[in-house]
Amino acid sequence: MALRIQIPPMLPVAAAVIAGIALWPVMPLPVWFSVAAVAACILLAMADYLFQGRGWAPLLVASMFSGMAVASLEVQADGIPEDRAYYRMVVESSLRPAGEWLRADASLRSVESGGGSRQLRGRVSIMADASVRLSAGQQIVWRGRMTPPGSDGYGELMRRRGYAGTAFVREGSIVRIDEGEAPLLVSLHERAVRRMSRLPLDKEEQAIILAVSTGETSAVSRTLRENYSRAGTSHVLALSGLHVGIVFLCINALLWWLPLLRRGHLWRGVLAVALLWSYVAVTGMPSSAVRAALMFTLLQTARLSSMTYSGLNALACSAFISLFFNANLIYEPGFRLSYAAVAGILAWGVPLCRELMLHEPPKRKRSLPGTILRRAANMLIASFAVGISASAATAPMVSHIFGSMPLLGAVASPVAVAAASVAVAASLLWLVMPLGFAAGLLGAVAGFAARVLNALSQMLAGCEYAAVDLRLDGWQTAAAYAVMIAATIAVAELRQRRRERRGRGLKI
Repeated sequence: MALRIQIPPMLPVAAAVIAGIALWPVMPLPVWFSVAAVAACILLAMADYLFQGRGWAPLLVASMFSGMAVASLEVQADGIPEDRAYYRMVVESSLRPAGEWLRADASLRSVESGGGSRQLRGRVSIMADASVRLSAGQQIVWRGRMTPPGSDGYGELMRRRGYAGTAFVREGSIVRIDEGEAPLLVSLHERAVRRMSRLPLDKEEQAIILAVSTGETSAVSRTLRENYSRAGTSHVLALSGLHVGIVFLCINALLWWLPLLRRGHLWRGVLAVALLWSYVAVTGMPSSAVRAALMFTLLQTARLSSMTYSGLNALACSAFISLFFNANLIYEPGFRLSYAAVAGILAWGVPLCRELMLHEPPKRKRSLPGTILRRAANMLIASFAVGISASAATAPMVSHIFGSMPLLGAVASPVAVAAASVAVAASLLWLVMPLGFAAGLLGAVAGFAARVLNALSQMLAGCEYAAVDLRLDGWQTAAAYAVMIAATIAVAELRQRRRERRGRGLKI
């Protein structure tokens, strides 16, 4: 029996690309074979469409081979010497605290061992002690033994993310340092962090404001992380669609006057997208922020071109684009959690809001106090619906990755979102306003929002039933999501059939 609901066209395409990327480590086909298979499948899809009007099956197979081709292009370093050697590498990020060490990413350039010098490409993780001073853009020659990823789950994850190994760097092991310019994104991010550090805030408030405004979480203490994780409010610390959405609303509010000019709505749309991507660049372009920026760009494009916008289609399209630039993103927990949360909001949260929202009465029965109360109630309903749907959609994955499942995140969602909105808005004003006298006022507002977030997380984390210790294995997690997807399709199909029956005037 054919489904009556419409599946967004990009959804199966993105799923096929993800399947191809995940399949490549199991069946590593040469890139030329994958490209040839893509071309053959596209020709077959065109012929199938011309003669039978379909063409979907060959196109999905072509998408799968495209994912395999992209995965095969990711740089993997082979031939790491087992003994000590001289490695030339370029530091890609600044050192950040990671337990007792300082951590940074670097890209390999060459290696020199007993067999001579040769070129070597790949990513490595630098773990440095407190005596080492490195900055992004520097090229170093390090002598030591590269530690390959282990055989455990974390080592397999690092290997799939493209890391060839870990270099434990101490001051005496660095043979040479050549200065260089930091990458533009790193430079912008560090300037934003320095700018935000000028606000008059205490240590804990500063750590939260840096996290929610610039994505810099290195200053967040372990105690704060544990409180936010147990309370189910850790999504506030990770720069995500929530923060990008707040920035998007602030930008559109600041540009409200542009539509008063001729073709002003076009200029506002273009400037809003440009400023939004500038903010994402300042934050270092984390995958969740890139996903949100892509979706808002598609939304703005649809509004300017009077096209129909589908949230699920835009979500799948953003995943398609992101994975073609970096196939290893599917192994990033933040990437998967971000997409699962948004998919849950679009599939469950939006329909739930439509069912529970209080509708406007006829004009003759409206009053200003009633309108204000109704809108406040609708905002509260929307916050709960979004929080519950996002928490439910990410629960199996959170259990699989972290070994616990927060239970009170949806309850805290309205207050946490409101406080985070205030913090992000105040931080954004401080970033764009180079006015020293505003530091006191904006610092007071941002500090108050940070204290609310910290107090809320500490209070909920202290509750006995704030979280349940439960770790699902890979198959259990996949089964949970299979049940969720099947139930979502079944409910959507039932709702569509009910609407069709009502349209035909049949009794249900």
